[in-house]
Amino acid sequence: MKWLLAAVIEVYWLIAPARLRARCLFGESCSHFVMHAVKTGGARSGLNAFAERWRQCRPGYYRLYLPDSGLAAIALADGSIVLPECLSDRVRQELGFECPGLVGWDGALHLVS
Repeated sequence: MKWLLAAVIEVYWLIAPARLRARCLFGESCSHFVMHAVKTGGARSGLNAFAERWRQCRPGYYRLYLPDSGLAAIALADGSIVLPECLSDRVRQELGFECPGLVGWDGALHLVS
């Protein structure tokens, strides 16, 4: 089953147009995230990674501010909170984040990968 999932992802990389693949919300594309999970944890891990990204990577995300720390973050459609450094350059730019990472983050926020 592991090889089948990996083959499906590789076929997707070959036939999906670049403009479709470049629309990913996260810095690590969904297909690369799932492929990594398949290679390191097997088919079940890959399917779980796919389900996680399916819930998170859809319209409905928005920028929010964390007043206690003074940081900005993103609330995803499923309620997960991520820092801008986890997002793609396109989404960071779209939401007005200037830098790829946040300096001085105190660890008060739990990241969802």
